[in-house]
Parts: sequence; structure tokens; C-alpha cells
Amino acid sequence: MIIPLYQAELAHPDIRGLITGLQQFMLGVGGVCGSWISYGTYVGFSDNRQWRVPFGIQIIPAAVLSILIFLFPESPRWLIKKGRNEDGLRTLAKLHSNGDVTDSWVLAEHQQITNQVDFEREAEAKSFSDLFRTKANFHRVMLACAIQAATQMTGVSAIQYYSVTIFVSSSQTSYIYIYIHMSQSFANILQEADWNHRDSNTQVPSDQFCHWPYCRGLNYVVR
Repeated sequence: MIIPLYQAELAHPDIRGLITGLQQFMLGVGGVCGSWISYGTYVGFSDNRQWRVPFGIQIIPAAVLSILIFLFPESPRWLIKKGRNEDGLRTLAKLHSNGDVTDSWVLAEHQQITNQVDFEREAEAKSFSDLFRTKANFHRVMLACAIQAATQMTGVSAIQYYSVTIFVSSSQTSYIYIYIHMSQSFANILQEADWNHRDSNTQVPSDQFCHWPYCRGLNYVVR
């Protein structure tokens, strides 16, 4: 959740939706890459390289990000919330007006963020216990926790992590299942990239749900 918030606080409103959507898009890209790499090491190796190679490959982009993260600008909203209004204004100017702190849009955005931060300070919970003191807050906390727990209880993470093993042990034609699974993941990425041609973001996941039964049915036909 932190990455989309950070992206939203840095991006211009005209491209804010696209930029924040990239986080989910890149999750799909990473899933496809991880699935194919795991598949390749599974069929190509018979020793502990089956897990060592994928583990080592994912360290590379993580290491690059760990180094470059020190070059990222601090969030203007975070700076203003910490009382560093001038730093927040300069960051906004650097991001959106080539450093011109007198730009009208930058000043308007800075004022909007300042007003929002002031409002949040008045309305936010003063302590962790405030989340449970009122019935309304308690319901919100329980709802958020229940949604997260229900997502994990579907078993999607286990299937994702051990998909190759599950498919290989399912039948003699299991490799065909894997090809279909990978192709569907790639198709989902293409759909997620089609934001600018969609009337609503809900059309992307709805298309995915429509194609998944199709692929499952194709699995049975192949079998």
C-alpha cells in the first residue's frame, strides 16, 4: 500500500491514475517473469539450483532499488505534515515546474496539501486505542482485517508459489497446463496495460474473470 500512496503524492493529477496503476501492472509482470523462471529452473535443473537461481535473480532488481531509493525525492505531503512546508514547496516545484516555486499550479497544489494535512490532524486518531473506542471505527478496522484475511484464505498465495509443482503433479499433460497458465498471465498484463482505452478500471478485472473460466475449460478439453 505504501508504493501507490508515494506515487500518488509525487505524480501530477493528469497522470496520477496511470502512475499508481503501474504498481499493480508491474506485479503482473513480476508474476509472469517469476512463473517462467521457476518453470525453466524446474525442468532444467534437478538439484537445489531449482530454487537458488530464482532466488538469486530476484536479488538483482532488489539490490538496484535499494541503492537508488536514496535518490528518490521525499513526499511533499510527508514534508508538509512534518512542518517542513518550504521543503515541500521546493519538492513540488522540482517535480512539476523545473524548480519554479512561484508557479501557480505548484502554489495551488501546495495549499491544497496543506489544507488536507490540517484537516487530517484534527480528524485523525490520536492513539492506536482510538481505533477501537467507537463502534464505527471498530467496524472499519474489522472490515479491513477481514478482507485481507479472506484474500489470503483463498489460497491464492500457495497456488502462486507452488503452481509449477501443483501442475506438474496433476497429470501427464501437466506441461500443457503450465503453458496455458503462463499465457493467461501474459494476457492479463496486456489488458491491464490498456487503461487509456477503458471507460472504467473495473473492466480490466472483469475481463480477467471472463477469460479465466475459458482457460480452465480449455484445460479440461486438453486433458
